Amino acid sequence: MSARESGFDRRRATRRQKSVAALVGPRHARPATCENAFVEDVSRGGMRVRSARSLAPGDSLVLYVGGLRQAVAAKVRWVRRHGLIVRRDSGKPSQAYVAGCALSDAPAPRPAPAAPRGSVPAAVVIWSMRIGAGLVALGLVALLAWLVILVGALFA
Repeated sequence: MSARESGFDRRRATRRQKSVAALVGPRHARPATCENAFVEDVSRGGMRVRSARSLAPGDSLVLYVGGLRQAVAAKVRWVRRHGLIVRRDSGKPSQAYVAGCALSDAPAPRPAPAAPRGSVPAAVVIWSMRIGAGLVALGLVALLAWLVILVGALFA
């Protein structure tokens, strides 16, 4: 009779055998660059993670569990290949890796905010607005002149 069949568990912390969708990536990854994963068999000390991401013992990971934006830091203790999982980037089945992970003592990193794309200095924006306003005013003057010429031609 195995330890699992007898109900004996060598671990001190109780485990919750629940599967929750998550995203997994390297230590400083943003959710957009992470891979699909499932967190299973969670306890106070760690969890089992099933992912398409190739993992190795000693890797530091960041997990975004469920729909939460809060990251959980973990360290891989062991890895096994196990079945298939759908990759997030391609949507195709891929080799699944099951890893035993311990929760890290260090707080999970917050991804750095993305730099604004194509940021323009304020002076350029102000001058662009002034030039645009000048062109609009010049267009209105030209329209008014055209109307005056048109009305003058009608009554002449």
